[in-house]
Amino acid sequence: MEPVGVFLGVAKGAWAFAKFVWRKFFPSKVGYPLAPSNILEVIGPYIYREKVIELLGQPHSSYGGTVGYRFANALLQVNYEGDAVDSVVLVAISLRWPNRFRVFPLEFEIGSSTYAEVCTLNDDGTINLQVDHSSKFYTRWKQEYFGFPGRYMHYGFAMIEAAVYPAVKMPKGDIEHGMETEGEVRRDRLINPGEARFNAVMVSRSEKEYFQFTWNVFS
Repeated sequence: MEPVGVFLGVAKGAWAFAKFVWRKFFPSKVGYPLAPSNILEVIGPYIYREKVIELLGQPHSSYGGTVGYRFANALLQVNYEGDAVDSVVLVAISLRWPNRFRVFPLEFEIGSSTYAEVCTLNDDGTINLQVDHSSKFYTRWKQEYFGFPGRYMHYGFAMIEAAVYPAVKMPKGDIEHGMETEGEVRRDRLINPGEARFNAVMVSRSEKEYFQFTWNVFS
């Protein structure tokens, strides 16, 4: 055999052995894909369940009329009413770039837009945020209504922390805690809405009494 042929044969054998060793000690892993930046453009209220499954596949988990999709950079909860979507909740795992999700059809983005850009301010420049919480999650949020021809929706903008997987951490904000009053919704005051950002958005057909993120769908 020519020297070149011998060399190539040895090289192929060495490469095959190296691949075997690599796969044995460093096996391939299955991971979650990244959520598309325009996911709220294609998944939203009134979309049929079959279309959601066509676009995203079968959900990772379900709880009654609620299903959850896990992504490497976000959690998507879809709440059904019958065969169509009633509301969706998108929670960003991180606010760092490039984790940006457009709140379609608005020009706001999770991760970069501030509360001052998306919510009506009080006369003193603050915002009152409704509080929902348990031992497993803590949510401060405000609901706004935006109307566009053919798309009139209610939007909830939230700062949320939840004991889910992956874990979701509360964004920073200068908060003045409200009083706990029996029979009334507690509200905290956000002092710096021009700086504080939200890490979750709810888009719904109608006004909601609470932020519809169900932590145990992702636990």
